Amino acid sequence: MYNKIMDTLILFDLEETVIESFEQPFFIMPNIRKIKNFLSHDEFRDARFGVMSWAIWNWSRTESEVFDGISIALQEELDIHSNRFDGMFTLSMDQWVSILWKTCGVKVDRDELPHIFNKEDFLFKIRKFFAEHKIARVVLIDDAVEHNLTITSPSVTIEFRNIEDM
Repeated sequence: MYNKIMDTLILFDLEETVIESFEQPFFIMPNIRKIKNFLSHDEFRDARFGVMSWAIWNWSRTESEVFDGISIALQEELDIHSNRFDGMFTLSMDQWVSILWKTCGVKVDRDELPHIFNKEDFLFKIRKFFAEHKIARVVLIDDAVEHNLTITSPSVTIEFRNIEDM
């Protein structure tokens, strides 16, 4: 069981996991139902939520407007209270690259990031960031990760759920 002082963080990929795409920001309802069922377990009752999407480059006005609409509707669909969606963990590619630099000293351009790291490797690389924010468990729900992969370090456990296999 996870230490109650430390939090669980659920990260959602957006494109092809929660929505079709930023150009067609329509929910993929079978996936929404899978996520809602997954989150119904007691272990996630107090979880915090964020977004890890390579589709959000730098929070341009358009990206922000589209995401604001998605996040409000997503909270309603999943019965998530807005205070559990944490801006600290709803980040753009520019912000993820900055975290990589600050926590690991690895400098990459945001355009290169998805070609250098898959999300599994990336989250493990920045595990110190999560520990610094009192996150003991991270769960990424994505369409392009290895299902049920768990990576454990002394400070954080990172789990991956492929939406197709949930």
